[in-house]
Amino acid sequence: MPDACPDMDRKNRLDALRRQLEALSPPSAAAPPVPLGLPAIDRHLPGGGLAPAALHEIFAPGPPVPAAAAAGFAARLLGRLAAAGKRPVAWCRRPPRGTRPGLCAAGLIPLGLAPEALILVQPADGQGVLWAMEECLRSRAVAAVLGEPERAAEPRSLRRLHLAAEDAGAAALLLRPGGDADLPGPAASRWRIAPLAGGNWRVELLKCRNGRPGIWDVSWNGPEPHAKDPEPAGGVPVAAPLRHGPPAPGPHAR
Repeated sequence: MPDACPDMDRKNRLDALRRQLEALSPPSAAAPPVPLGLPAIDRHLPGGGLAPAALHEIFAPGPPVPAAAAAGFAARLLGRLAAAGKRPVAWCRRPPRGTRPGLCAAGLIPLGLAPEALILVQPADGQGVLWAMEECLRSRAVAAVLGEPERAAEPRSLRRLHLAAEDAGAAALLLRPGGDADLPGPAASRWRIAPLAGGNWRVELLKCRNGRPGIWDVSWNGPEPHAKDPEPAGGVPVAAPLRHGPPAPGPHAR
């Protein structure tokens, strides 16, 4: 039938892409929790680290507060997951356009995310971001995938991501706009990251399955963060916000 040809061609291209991703690195066995390298926070996480086969949500406070701190924290987690899983990680986001900045390798390196470990995926819209995340997980070639859908995801999409992460043994990180951080969902952990003066962060662990919520003030001091406990809720450093401008104009990935 004529209508079947485009669908078959699309399926062949998807199958070829999956084979290319699988060839990057073989899947690993079930891995233990991945420490953030920040003892005061790790003590609140089950097993002393982030569950590597689950969905984790990272919220920015919402406009007019910039989301750079939340993106920096997400990059920090990606770097830790890549190092622990010894596999690449994927970042799924729409192409830079207008006021939407791109990623800068020089800004990722201080956060512990090596550019050579990163696969950048640029879908055309938010729904494509969620689809690309799920495809990356099902390829079993990545240690983790981070997505920026830019809008609230439907509960069904969140559930699909969580199940795909469990099945693949890889973490799914969702960088979400503020406003719905209190809604129920399948995520194993839920974070809210806000910028503080001097390049510091306010890190809130809002929800953690089999763990404990907490609030910390976080900053960099040299190549690794160091801890400081200014309040009974606890305090630790993580990383500085991404500090870069939009990349030079160039062709957008399709």
